[in-house]
Amino acid sequence: MNGSYDDEFLKDIKNKLQNRNNLVNDNNIDTTELNRSIERDEVRDAVFRAKQGKSAGIDEIPSEILRNDTCIDLLYKIIQFCFIEGHVRSEWLTSMISPIPKPKMDPLNPLEYRPISLISVPCKIYADILNKRLTNWLEQNDMLAEEQNGFRRNRSCLDHLYILTTIIKNRKLQRKDSFVCFVDAKKAFDNVNRDMLWYKLMKIGINGTFLNATQSLYDPTQSALLSIDDTFPTKHKQQEIKSKLCEKDKNECVEKLFNDRNGNKLRIYREYKHVLEFSSYVKLVRNRQHRRVLSNFRSGCLPLAVETGRYTKPKIPLNERTCIYCTDNCVEDEKHFLLGCDFYADLRYELMKKSGDICDSLNNLDLQDKFIFLMSNDAIQPFLAKAVF
Repeated sequence: MNGSYDDEFLKDIKNKLQNRNNLVNDNNIDTTELNRSIERDEVRDAVFRAKQGKSAGIDEIPSEILRNDTCIDLLYKIIQFCFIEGHVRSEWLTSMISPIPKPKMDPLNPLEYRPISLISVPCKIYADILNKRLTNWLEQNDMLAEEQNGFRRNRSCLDHLYILTTIIKNRKLQRKDSFVCFVDAKKAFDNVNRDMLWYKLMKIGINGTFLNATQSLYDPTQSALLSIDDTFPTKHKQQEIKSKLCEKDKNECVEKLFNDRNGNKLRIYREYKHVLEFSSYVKLVRNRQHRRVLSNFRSGCLPLAVETGRYTKPKIPLNERTCIYCTDNCVEDEKHFLLGCDFYADLRYELMKKSGDICDSLNNLDLQDKFIFLMSNDAIQPFLAKAVF
């Protein structure tokens, strides 16, 4: 079995598609309206139907810039060529994937992002013209089932909800039982078999120029993940951190965590949390001493108070507490962690952003005053805890 179709059935469909000239049309309906040349008014109407204020695609052309006669004339010539030749620009087949974080989810977890594909606006206008033609042709020739309300003008799924609610109420008044089955097709659009789609269109009479134009929009498409430029350096650092942490041996990290009772718990926790997952840490580690060491770090309000929290057992001289991630042999105290070490930069991004909102002069403070501000301001504590933990 292949998805929802029998393998032999799919093979038969593909053979029929290869011999499309011999494919029997189930309807004797005129398709001249579909295959006629694109008109300028169609392009103009589609341009003004396009929503404003939306993100542009890879060509960086927003819909607002097209709302003038010069751009409409140029776009009309391009779309007319694409329709006649059954070919579109490669840029139109490339979508930019922008990951949008889900609300109230962990922004450090890649699985908690919703990918949004940004398509070229001129391509969407071209697709809208084809869709408008097809929809009008289907409606005029009564090709759609009466039960279909989705994607139809002056109809919506609310009509079905009203019908279902009315039926249930009437049956309750008649003291009759009702059995309802709710079926939800998961990722329905993503799982549509294209061979079956073309076969279905040809069986109802759609062919020629319109079919070729529609298929050209489904030629091998490409997707590109939006890259972050230099204006967002923390995002680049986040990728560097991930690659560094992945190089560490997981077994060695776990061994350090459980066997080194008096070592640098904060750093080991960092490694464990990123190499494994936070859920694994919560499930496997129930060490109060470990938590208490982290609490000492978070709750201090002077450098001396917090610096001694992580190194009480064994006692290590301050000048020997060097950071393993820095090449300058920097002393690994909490001030260095929060303000100095580039390795941890992405973990404190939200902390520094919130701190800047509260204290306008934060960037003008020296490291000592910045550190005291972070450790003593009540409004910062939730963000400080998140940065540490």
